[in-house]
Amino acid sequence: MFTDDERRNCRHDGGLAYRDERAKYMQYIYPAYYSCSTVFYKNKRNDFHIENYEDLYYYKIGFVIGSAYFFPFDQDEKITKKGVGTERQLLEMLALDRIQLIIGTDCQADYEIAQSSYQTLFEKLTYKPNNNVKLHIAISKKSPYLKKKQAFQDALSRLINEGTIEEISASYFK
Repeated sequence: MFTDDERRNCRHDGGLAYRDERAKYMQYIYPAYYSCSTVFYKNKRNDFHIENYEDLYYYKIGFVIGSAYFFPFDQDEKITKKGVGTERQLLEMLALDRIQLIIGTDCQADYEIAQSSYQTLFEKLTYKPNNNVKLHIAISKKSPYLKKKQAFQDALSRLINEGTIEEISASYFK
């Protein structure tokens, strides 16, 4: 299937939500291997509640640049947003009250917070947009490995069908 050199040199991106603009330069591998939901977190010291989408307009919300969360949030220019490079930066900014909320996916944000020193400082909001973010692996359309797309899809399907993805996820999100 793949040589040792191909495995070592393979460049791919995992954990991507499908977006039309990304599909112009990346080839998504199907099926999606995991599903997450969008969540918001706040610092427990802040006494406010988000009941609906419109409440987001009153707060500065941190997000990871290049991430896709949900419509209409991603395109909504009326929401005050602060983009940063990593989830770790979001946590630090929230801890220092430089932003009032952070947005992320439960599978990523929950893990980052659980691994951080901020576990007891933040709380997940009850407000959720009730969306489902399917995660994919993708290969650059300029990659020489694009010709192996079917092999990637076959391997991913096997991992899903054999329960391997579920096992890995269970250990990752303990």
